[in-house]
Order: sequence, then structure tokens, then C-alpha cells
Amino acid sequence: MRFLFFTGLLHLLPTLHAATVTFSAAGNVMALSGSTATVSATVTISTFQDMVQVEVMNNIVGANRDLKGISAVDFVLSTGQVNATISSQAGLVRTIASNGTWTAGDTAGGRGADFSASQYANEWAVYNGAAQVNGLSGGLSLTTLNGGNPTLTIFGAPNANNRYNTPTNPNSAVTGHNPYLATAGQPVTFNLFVAGVTVDTVILPNTGNVRFFFGTDRSAYLDAHIDNPEPASFALMATGLIGIALLSRWRTARARAHSRR
Repeated sequence: MRFLFFTGLLHLLPTLHAATVTFSAAGNVMALSGSTATVSATVTISTFQDMVQVEVMNNIVGANRDLKGISAVDFVLSTGQVNATISSQAGLVRTIASNGTWTAGDTAGGRGADFSASQYANEWAVYNGAAQVNGLSGGLSLTTLNGGNPTLTIFGAPNANNRYNTPTNPNSAVTGHNPYLATAGQPVTFNLFVAGVTVDTVILPNTGNVRFFFGTDRSAYLDAHIDNPEPASFALMATGLIGIALLSRWRTARARAHSRR
């Protein structure tokens, strides 16, 4: 019985080390120019002591327009922080050609394919959401739209032909905003230093508290919703709770047996 109890607790512990929530958004967006695109993104946000991890996935395959790239993720923390810095980042950098083929790294700038390298520092940054166009008051804005020519927006994987040309070759805006980050089998990950955040900090789930931006300005965006929690998380938690319940019953039965002697 004790073994079952402790086994349950060990399974329960991984669910307690951080608050982790996955948000998704999919639909049509419109840029200032009036052009539209169908977009889809998934972002997982985890909170730790003084740290927030943001994992970004673009679900559009073979994107051929810059409007389909993710350029910002805004969110509101339950503990109200509006200041943060990027402490580390990871992802794949690619240059997309006019025919949809791609090359690892930033070919024009002579930089490699590893987004964690120092050459890519400060290309994404975190700002007070209230100070950004269409930003969230009381929140944070993780974005590459921080002045200058927007680059390193987040594309998805290439198509079955290993190109970004679905359904046609990329337009000039795509080649003009090289290089890009690609979520080809792995997310683009940002670890943010946010003083005062704890494992009890959560992302407020209300509509409008998580927002994804697309393209090269902040006019095209979707409010995200919480995905259903993973069944595995519920199973792990249930195992721990069952162990606790069984131990409680065992102790109660044992106490009754002793009282009858």
C-alpha cells in the first residue's frame, strides 16, 4: 500500500514543477494592405521561478507569404508582470528563395542556422504589451517587430516537396524579409527572465489574454484559446490522487482494527 502511495506521488510530481498551458489559434487574418491569409499557430507557455518558457509552433505547411509567419506572441500573467528579458532562445534559421527552396542559416548575413547563437541576440525582444499596437494591457509582448526591416518571423515546415511554395512560389515580400525561423519538427523556444514569477503563476485564460500576431505589422492577429489538457497529465495526476486516497483508507482501517483490540 505504501509503495502504491509513493508511486502515485512520483507520478504526480512532474505535474507540479511548473504551470504549463497550450494555446491555439486558427483562422483568417487581414494585413493593413487588405491582403488576407489563413493562419494556424500553437504556443505552449510554462512558468517557473522567475522564468517563463514560450514554445511557438506554426502549423501552416509550405507557407508562401510573409503574412502566414508568426511575428509576436502577447500574453497576460496572473502575477501582472509587464517587464521581461530573453535569457535564451532556440530554433532553426532558414533563408527562403523565390522558387520556395530554402537554405539553412542567413545566407545574406553570413549567419548560421542556430537561433541560439549570439549573432541573433536582440532580434526578438519583450515589451510592455500596453505600449504595442493592439497589445494587451497588463501583459507582455514577445515580438520581432521591434523596428527596422522585420525578419525572423516564424514559419512552419516545408511542404512534401521540401519547399515553401504552397500553392504557388513565394511572393517578393517573403524573399524581402529573409531570414525566417522554421518550426520543422520542433518549436522555436524562448526562455524569459521575469522577476517575481513562480510555479503558481498562470496565464489568465480569459479571451483576449493571449494573442498571436502574423505578418510584418501588428494589424493581423488572432486571440488564442486554451487547448484541452493532455490525457497523460490527467492520468498522472489521477495515479497520485488514487495513491493518496488508498493510503488514507488503509490508515483508517488500521486505526479501527487497533481500537477494537
